[in-house]
Amino acid sequence: MVVIREAGFNDLAQIVELALEMGYKISPQGIRPVLEHHIKNPDYYIFLAVENDQVIGMVGFNIKYYLHREKPVLYIGSIVVREQFRSLGIGKMLMAKVEEIAKQRGCNSIQLNSNKRRLRAHEFYKKLGFEEVSLKFEKKW
Repeated sequence: MVVIREAGFNDLAQIVELALEMGYKISPQGIRPVLEHHIKNPDYYIFLAVENDQVIGMVGFNIKYYLHREKPVLYIGSIVVREQFRSLGIGKMLMAKVEEIAKQRGCNSIQLNSNKRRLRAHEFYKKLGFEEVSLKFEKKW
């Protein structure tokens, strides 16, 4: 049975495993301060899909306040389900939790970015009612 629960510090190793599966280059040492920040901040959330003590999926999101919007927006920074557990409804369970929190917090929309190459994920988002609405620009240094 899959359970959706909030992440804690003891979940660090499995969170890093999921991020590595997505192709992100992070380490437990590098991500620990980020996890601590998220866990302590009331506008940040990390929920895990867990089956038999194994983390099989996660979603991380925060509440954003824009000067050009009257209501807050829930922004999903990351969502991932382990490869062998995809297409089994785990992503839908995680997204249902996201929507529940969005409504509780008074948000009137949910936003996310998705890499151009993640075509399967794009189809998943569209099936859930998401629409492509903008381009993302980034400057790194």
